[in-house]
Amino acid sequence: MYNNIPLPWLKEKKFLGIWLDPKLTLECHINNVERNACKGLNVMRSLAGVYWGSDPKTLAMMYKTIVRSHFDYSTLAYINANISLLRKLDILQNRALRIITGAMCSTPINSMECESCIPPLLLRRIQIAERFCLKLMSLNNNYTLNHILPPSYNLINSEPYMDCKQLMSGFSPTLLRICVFIKSVFVNMNITDSWPMYSLSFSALIHPVNISNKKILTQSDLHEFIGDNNDVYRIYTDGSKSSDGVTSAFYDPQLKISKCFQINDNCTIYTAECYAILKALEYACNVNNCHIIILTDSQSALLGLEKTCLKYNTSYILYEIKKMLYDMHIHGKVVQLQWVPSHNGIIGNELADQATRGRADGNHSNWMKTPYTDFRCTFTMALKSLYKEYWKTVSKEEGTWYADIQKAPPAQIWYNKLKQYNRKCIVTIITLPDAQSLI
Repeated sequence: MYNNIPLPWLKEKKFLGIWLDPKLTLECHINNVERNACKGLNVMRSLAGVYWGSDPKTLAMMYKTIVRSHFDYSTLAYINANISLLRKLDILQNRALRIITGAMCSTPINSMECESCIPPLLLRRIQIAERFCLKLMSLNNNYTLNHILPPSYNLINSEPYMDCKQLMSGFSPTLLRICVFIKSVFVNMNITDSWPMYSLSFSALIHPVNISNKKILTQSDLHEFIGDNNDVYRIYTDGSKSSDGVTSAFYDPQLKISKCFQINDNCTIYTAECYAILKALEYACNVNNCHIIILTDSQSALLGLEKTCLKYNTSYILYEIKKMLYDMHIHGKVVQLQWVPSHNGIIGNELADQATRGRADGNHSNWMKTPYTDFRCTFTMALKSLYKEYWKTVSKEEGTWYADIQKAPPAQIWYNKLKQYNRKCIVTIITLPDAQSLI
């Protein structure tokens, strides 16, 4: 009762966009997702037929925006729902793939997935779950994580939680299993009590980064730049990732000194470049010169520093660099960052590159923590490998003729850059293998 009014008993209730039922089967929610996604499919149908309308690239983008987005939201709630319910969403994606590619009803599903570079929904759900668990594991004392993986839960299991056989059966791993895998394998992940941005003062956070827009392409351009800045102290940085490991290095051309640091093998080349800049700044603090210039061949690192977003997934190393730049500014040192092209005859850059392949002066892989976002690449590579195995297995029964042409799922669609061809031409080429298999 509320104000003498009896509260009605509801069998279904919407909470935070998720429809809940008494048995938590989420059947009502999935049916609602299906209805909303069908509206997006109707929009796609109105924009393209078999040989007229929007090109497949545009339709694929529309599908991801107005159809698959309904599937992505609340994925973690229904990821382990009954397979028969999840099958409803798979059917909707298959319909969308036929609209995108203009394929016939007899076209195998795996062929359409390959032509549009849109993998099965199960792989998409696993990817979302992995990223969610990875983010949870990067925070200390996380309330949600403590319910999924209690602190007293000490089970260690580094075995893969997903294989092709389970993928074929529609099996989805639990969040607990994914968290246990992350805890067992990714032992050197950076774990913090709060967002990395909160480790900086507000003054350091808003302090502008001095990045030169001077265009240096050759050694002569560099000599001209140095001639205009005779008193500048130059330090070159570089990062490398190979089968031998991941290294960061810097080179001091004034003293002919180079330093190389071994970091964790899970680090990306982007992290290696950023860490090289950080170590160069630490070295520059002890240099008897007030004007320092860091020359790096990583445009992505400079762009990350220039447009540092106040987001949780921003690498903590970028914030460490900003903190170092601010501290040097307070002590009267002017630090400028300049991009130089790699492998273009610039001597300092070549020597820094050689340093990354030489003997490491220190192994920082144990105490230099890996940003949690770097482990996404590990998950991405594992999913790609799983998809390839799935493709080979399914192709033995479906789309065998097409599989003889396309040995593995492509990284990007072949018609991505063919702006001169209309939809009719692209659809004709897409449907040729299917038509040939019917002859």
